[in-house]
Amino acid sequence: MNDTSENRDARPRGEDGCRSPITLASMDPDNNEYATPPEIWRPLSRAVGGFDLDAASGAESTSIAPDRLTKEDDGLTQPWHGNVWLNPPWSTNGNGSAKDDWLRKVHNEINRDAVDRVVLILPVDTSTHWFHDYVLDANAVCFVGPGRISFEGGDRNPSFSLLIAVYGPVNDELADALNTLGATMRGRSIYDPAPQQTLVTDGGQDARPGDYCVDCAGDIADAIRSVM
Repeated sequence: MNDTSENRDARPRGEDGCRSPITLASMDPDNNEYATPPEIWRPLSRAVGGFDLDAASGAESTSIAPDRLTKEDDGLTQPWHGNVWLNPPWSTNGNGSAKDDWLRKVHNEINRDAVDRVVLILPVDTSTHWFHDYVLDANAVCFVGPGRISFEGGDRNPSFSLLIAVYGPVNDELADALNTLGATMRGRSIYDPAPQQTLVTDGGQDARPGDYCVDCAGDIADAIRSVM
């Protein structure tokens, strides 16, 4: 994560004067460099065949992608390419949330042919416009948990939950990797790696596709197709 904003607004302070990106936590109020822990990005990287670009790099002890855009590069103004990893600045910037700026950039970039997919990590805040305007439009959203993940470098244990959003193709490997990190929604529905079927014992009357028909010994949808 890097911070391209030069101005920070006054966020709530605790007794020690510390502020976190969205809630009180033991974090440096003047440092927006929070490195994603490897247990988060490595399984996702393997699932997509490796990230090509880290669009907001700077604090990681291990490079996430061969191409990196740092604070000095300003990933908001540069074109992206390939499979993109994004851990953007979370603080506000005086003109509204920095998250809005980065999420708008994601939506613009994912429509370019040069970009295959964007995988990003953000704090969970369902009360915000950016969550409903942008995050829920993702092809998949993983709510990380149970528990909370500490960031690299010193005392960086956030007091908030995290989400991972994917814009672009979500293959089975990526869906499984997300599912190991938390509860995953795909297309605004809960992803279940082993969906259960409903037993139907009336020969298929009032059955729905995906139900299992005992009399037919199979999926009711298959039985319906066989007689059409």
